Amino acid sequence: MSIKGKVKRTFKSNKYLYKIWFAANQKKLDSTVRLPRKTDEYYFDGYPRSGNTFFRGLLKRAYPNLNGTSHLHCIAGLKIALGLQIKCLIIIRNPVDAVASNVYTKIHRQNNPLDKNIEVLCNELLSEWFNYYNFCNREIDSPLLNIITFETVINDEVMYLSFMEKHFGGIMAKKDDVISRFKETMAQKEKRKQVAYSSLPSKKKG
Repeated sequence: MSIKGKVKRTFKSNKYLYKIWFAANQKKLDSTVRLPRKTDEYYFDGYPRSGNTFFRGLLKRAYPNLNGTSHLHCIAGLKIALGLQIKCLIIIRNPVDAVASNVYTKIHRQNNPLDKNIEVLCNELLSEWFNYYNFCNREIDSPLLNIITFETVINDEVMYLSFMEKHFGGIMAKKDDVISRFKETMAQKEKRKQVAYSSLPSKKKG
């Protein structure tokens, strides 16, 4: 791994360094992305291209009044959330599919040509996947941490919502209605996106 890559990993793994980096780069980031707060009721995250947007959106549709954040895609974010005693929901996807989809997205990103060959990029992204979930595995006994498998849930959204209901309590609306309305909303949004940036799982992206 290059020196730049090692520095990047250090900042994304250390919650104190990451807070500094986040503050310095916040204006460049998506305005909806933020650090976990004490008042949050959940932290939803996972490796990029693992269905983060889709599954968090479904969660928000089922529980619109829950406060939480997501999409930091780094160990530091998870450390911050655990330190604040926030319930953490982590999505995990097969590394071959997740990394392939991430590579596809980076290759097709406009105005940002790759500064390395595909093999080097794949190795770096695969290393990031293992580094992220190795940390999750070390924290697996924490009562605050719950891991959700992408490959299982994508074929059974009702089971996913049942898991959420058990996790957060309360009674949500009919699960089939929640799913159908959410998918309709997502489909309308996805029509305006290129395939490489789609939030929906796609065979074309791996």
